[in-house]
Amino acid sequence: MTILSHFPPASASCFLFCDAVCGTPAVQPRSPRIVGGHESVEGSLPWTVMITHYDDFGQKYFICGGSIINTMFILTAAHCFYGKDTLDTSMWRVIAGKHSLTHVNIGEQVWTVEKIVVHPNFNHTSGANDIALMKVSQAIVYTDKIQAVCLPSQQEIVTTGQHCIVAGWGVTLETGDAFDTLNQVTVPVVSDDVCAQPSWQRDRFVPHLSFCAGYEEGGRDACAGDSGSPLVCEFLGKWFASGIVSLGDTCALPRKPGIYTNVSYYDHWIRNRLVENGYSVSC
Repeated sequence: MTILSHFPPASASCFLFCDAVCGTPAVQPRSPRIVGGHESVEGSLPWTVMITHYDDFGQKYFICGGSIINTMFILTAAHCFYGKDTLDTSMWRVIAGKHSLTHVNIGEQVWTVEKIVVHPNFNHTSGANDIALMKVSQAIVYTDKIQAVCLPSQQEIVTTGQHCIVAGWGVTLETGDAFDTLNQVTVPVVSDDVCAQPSWQRDRFVPHLSFCAGYEEGGRDACAGDSGSPLVCEFLGKWFASGIVSLGDTCALPRKPGIYTNVSYYDHWIRNRLVENGYSVSC
């Protein structure tokens, strides 16, 4: 299925960060349905990571999801760090190759964090600029279950009505409990005009900076605990992190689609942060 439009050839875009391989899992993800969703096929969303934080008493908490964009950086949402110390990175961990929330998975990797970069213009009230990067302390080792996702540029935009996948360990609509395994749901992109209508209005929807995806009837959505996870869309057999699960007060309600940070809008910001932190983006 074609999800994104206006993609330049791979050699021209370099998939933004020039990784030799991105967005090509060894196992293809299931296409349908987090809330109203299904357990994902293990290893089919190998860029998905779990972000955890230790409190002052040494208790570990699952905070957010994120996605691997290259061997040193994780893409996630700025609101995951709201009210938390981002300078003391010793309290943060990134876990990849994770399928079960409560059990250690064979081949999973845990990294300490060297640096957290939150967008300087992030606004927790409006949800604007809800994007952040984490630099891990050591290079990520790619395996069949741990790989990078591709990132779109400003020429690579999601198309209204196209279907993309969002995955996470967030709560279920039925019980309010977190999933024990990584679950996924397929949602269609909603036009900005529709999402901005009073009957659909989401308080934290900011046109251009974010976009909406979901069903008019509700029932299938990302939810609490899925924050920071990528909304991935397929183009020519490769998966791109087109959105990031952003702030939301409700989930899976009729005419209340999920709000996603529009990653393509921030391609220059991401590039500049990588260069500043010693990661070459030359092709």
